[in-house]
Amino acid sequence: MPKFGALAYTWVGTWNKETGQKAIEKAAKAGLDLIEIPLVNADRFNAELTCRQLAEAGISGVATLALPKEAHLPTNPKRATEFLKLAIDKVEQMGGTHLSGVLYGHAGTLVGRPPTQEERDTCARVLAEIASYANEKRITLAIEPINRYETYLFNVVEDALALIEKVGAPNLKLHVDTYHMNIDEHGFYQPTKLAGDRLIYVHASDSDRGTVGEGNVRWDDFFRALAEINYEGPLVLESFSSVVPEMIAVSCMWRPSMMGIDEMVSRSLQFLKAKATNYGLN
Repeated sequence: MPKFGALAYTWVGTWNKETGQKAIEKAAKAGLDLIEIPLVNADRFNAELTCRQLAEAGISGVATLALPKEAHLPTNPKRATEFLKLAIDKVEQMGGTHLSGVLYGHAGTLVGRPPTQEERDTCARVLAEIASYANEKRITLAIEPINRYETYLFNVVEDALALIEKVGAPNLKLHVDTYHMNIDEHGFYQPTKLAGDRLIYVHASDSDRGTVGEGNVRWDDFFRALAEINYEGPLVLESFSSVVPEMIAVSCMWRPSMMGIDEMVSRSLQFLKAKATNYGLN
């Protein structure tokens, strides 16, 4: 059975000493194995404190990020490099082993055209340096392609795999998100099969960012492919609720959520565990 987790933003809209403690306690109470910590403000992230809080709660922590606007990799590779190295340092201090997400750009920066080859080459060049830096600290990186309304750089599994191949680093892998796949991929089965053993991290998110299993994602196609590629990574819930005020604008949740956070997490976790069992995920 894979490990199950949830994004901290399920419960809180920011991460600090108090909100981090709250999110960790909520994740542990929900019976999750891990909590995903967004390093959007890596310079202010107290890694040592978080490490202690996680240990006390008996769960693990994983880190993800999207680059800040001022560190959008194609336009400011120097700032992006500095930010990514700082984030890797924080993951090491937290006792983590993985960093994934939109490591190549700012989610929301659009330029009104497709990416140029020069922009993608810049991403590959910087990520090769970052992967080498992370490898020295025994940290694995994973690239997350996201939808066309949030980035113009890498939208589908095929895009991300081409970047991974160009970089050629053994510790650079793939992270997929079913919410983004539902927008830009031609189905769920073939892209997941294409990912193969390079896939190490999954955001399980339904089409409306609500309760997993109650939207339009084709979960059976997705889990069938996961089983066929012998996926062994975590399944991490990425759902949002308008109950968390800070997340309303971020997730564009203009309508009230249909249920409370605890119920949403419980039902989503139950659904994911049942699918994992049905498809024989080890």
